[in-house]
Amino acid sequence: MKPLPLLLGLSLTANSLVVGQENSSYSDPVGYHSIDFQGGSDTGFSLPLFRDRVEQGLIQSVDAGTSTITVNFTMTADEYVYQVGSQTDTYFVLVCDGTKEGGFYTVTDNGTDTLTIDMAGDGTVSDLDGATIKVFPYWTLGTLFPNGEGVVKTTDPFSIQSVVFFTNQSATGVNLPFPLSYLYFDSSNDSQDGWYSSANFVPGAVVNDTILSPDTYFVVRNPAGANSSVTLTGEVLIDSLRTPVNKPSSTEAQDIYIGVPYPVAVSAPETDLLESGAFTATTDPFTIQDVVFVFDNGTIDVNKPFLESYLYFDSSDDAQDGWYSTSNFVPGASVDDQKIFSSATGLVVRKPAGSPQGTTFWIFNSPYTAQ
Repeated sequence: MKPLPLLLGLSLTANSLVVGQENSSYSDPVGYHSIDFQGGSDTGFSLPLFRDRVEQGLIQSVDAGTSTITVNFTMTADEYVYQVGSQTDTYFVLVCDGTKEGGFYTVTDNGTDTLTIDMAGDGTVSDLDGATIKVFPYWTLGTLFPNGEGVVKTTDPFSIQSVVFFTNQSATGVNLPFPLSYLYFDSSNDSQDGWYSSANFVPGAVVNDTILSPDTYFVVRNPAGANSSVTLTGEVLIDSLRTPVNKPSSTEAQDIYIGVPYPVAVSAPETDLLESGAFTATTDPFTIQDVVFVFDNGTIDVNKPFLESYLYFDSSDDAQDGWYSTSNFVPGASVDDQKIFSSATGLVVRKPAGSPQGTTFWIFNSPYTAQ
């Protein structure tokens, strides 16, 4: 794993990552990362930085009956509970070690030394006993694009400009349509400014606090001729991220939409996608198993095909094992040493019809550690 400097001075050109000094309260590096959105095109993007954490510590005990953990740090009661209008952030717990390493779970309540969390079906809080955790606020539409910065604002709801699409995390099938989309409305008197559902626009029904999950990707569609960009400032994740890979049906193929959660390009072996058990290798190139697609941010178009797709080939003698392009499969010519997954971009894991039903987890290990 690459050491990530904690001092000002590392600048990477991939979407303009700059890593600066460490967080003043904790030891992980912070920085900023710019993402460009092309005019007249769909741009897939993920969240390569976390917002600054608010707590970290150890879980001292758990209560599975109430899904509550007791921690070794002190908070104000209800400090991390979402309240419309007054507490506009929703928080999550990131598990840094143990059997649920990389798991993130939404905080639903907190006391002075307790957090109640939603495990979302991923076991119970008993699985977290003794683990190290960090508490972060989710990115939201309002914090990622404050006051509509980074997109083209809509001033007339009958002439929509930029739209942010959310990928489909629950439906069965492939090539799934976007279930949710949002626009930023810039009203004439500023009284109704904010983020709105583009499918159900109701003036005043602002949804600025809509959360963006750290394990998936999103799409910005800009109008023709209107380029824009957004700059994220936050923490570089040096922990793992546990991403569910859910196949709800054994008879249908399934697309799972995943975001690269780190601010640098990585190779397929660096992601541990295969090693995590969330991806099935192909042993016969004429009967392809799981495939991972890469979003195309280079071509200017909407509803465009993926840039490329890859499989893992498990050869009979192990001599030709590795990751390969599905469009140019040549045994021995693997792409293991190529950074095929760009920073802050979108991936789709496609599982074929006939593969087992159920949920596995991609433990996406960070390509960096702090020095």
